[in-house]
Amino acid sequence: MNRLKSILIIMVIIIISAEVIFTKPERVTQIPNGMKNSCMNCHTNMLGGGLNSFGVTVGTSFMKNGVVQWGPKLAAIDSDKDGFTNGQELMDPNGTWVAGQGDPGIQANVGNPGVASSKPILSDVIDFFANKEISISPNPMTNRAEISFDLVKAGHLFVDIINISGESIRLLANENSVSGNVNFAWDCKDMNGSTVPAGLYLVRIYFDGSMISKKLLVQ
Repeated sequence: MNRLKSILIIMVIIIISAEVIFTKPERVTQIPNGMKNSCMNCHTNMLGGGLNSFGVTVGTSFMKNGVVQWGPKLAAIDSDKDGFTNGQELMDPNGTWVAGQGDPGIQANVGNPGVASSKPILSDVIDFFANKEISISPNPMTNRAEISFDLVKAGHLFVDIINISGESIRLLANENSVSGNVNFAWDCKDMNGSTVPAGLYLVRIYFDGSMISKKLLVQ
């Protein structure tokens, strides 16, 4: 009797575990590079378990009819508070990927958006710059700087200014760019139109899922 009871308990555990693992396998295909972390994109272990911070974000605000609503808003959130947005973690910083497309970036560089200790590797995009250089003039700057570089191919371009805490303070571009010379200007103002204090900032450039940055000093 005890043996039969033990067998029944084991069978129930196996069934429950299998259900946890396989009930929603399609959701890993609803986020970019979802196969890298599989169930652990949203859960605390491979058997399902509770939701991690990314899972809570998705379940609370980005789920519709059982489908994850990946896009710019979800990509811009840093669910696990590790300094990298969900989009950066999954190699789609701007949230432009859609289900059915090939995974962006390099899968080996993918982080886990729900685990603070798992960070992405943001590879250099300098191979996409024809002259291997980002020009910022003047630098140091006082009230206006010109930023320019040459792209060897077309692709999605995202350019912003971040402070030393890693916070984005001004968006300069979020667009599909053609190859050739690209120019932007920054007027030392943040997204609210206020002049930023003197200090060190970074011009951050994402291009086709990779990132490069350059220091900019405001006097």
